[in-house]
Amino acid sequence: MRKGLLILVISILTASGFAKQRKPNSKTRAFQALKSIIHRYEVAAGVKCEIKRTVTISLLDKTTVSEGDLSLSKGRVRVELNAPDATTIVFDRSLVWVVTPTPKELGGRTQVLKMKSTAMDRESQAPIALLLGDEKAWDLFKVSTQKSTGDLLTVNLQKKKPSEEGVQTIELLVDTQKREIEKLSYSDDLENETSFEFSKTEFGAETPNSLFDFVPPKNAEITVVN
Repeated sequence: MRKGLLILVISILTASGFAKQRKPNSKTRAFQALKSIIHRYEVAAGVKCEIKRTVTISLLDKTTVSEGDLSLSKGRVRVELNAPDATTIVFDRSLVWVVTPTPKELGGRTQVLKMKSTAMDRESQAPIALLLGDEKAWDLFKVSTQKSTGDLLTVNLQKKKPSEEGVQTIELLVDTQKREIEKLSYSDDLENETSFEFSKTEFGAETPNSLFDFVPPKNAEITVVN
């Protein structure tokens, strides 16, 4: 993470004044490994990958799967998902655009949500913020469990301060050898679950500024949230 984020905890254990570094436990090592991998995404000039999003709506007992592409560049994100949940999401830290087409039988007019990122609470932003390496997002969570299987590390995060709303848990699966995120999942207060699987990740990919300069389609119905 950013300078100063990974601070070694030093305690004075002897009267003579000699300091000894505490040996990190497994959860601390997992947390540090996770941050190191995400830091790679944070500083990359451009990252592209294929994604598969799975959303399970608990109350409806319904699961939908959509595939598409993700582009990432220094705090900016663009997601293009195909049917059945065709969606375009553009996140540039200051604004969030969410574009969803309307079926022809319902008028066919594209729905666009324009939202200031400050209108999203920190907990709602947490999954994206972690992907972008935002250290403030880390402050909300702690490692609850972690498991290593070969080069794969699974880390489960839970809130430090439980609340009844927003993201409740986050799970990250990373490849410590390739230093890549394989999967990011999270659940909310309604027990809905969302997961993103990442594949064919390309670091150093071309991500021009125009990719994140979103202009709503003509005749789109725009809803603004301040």
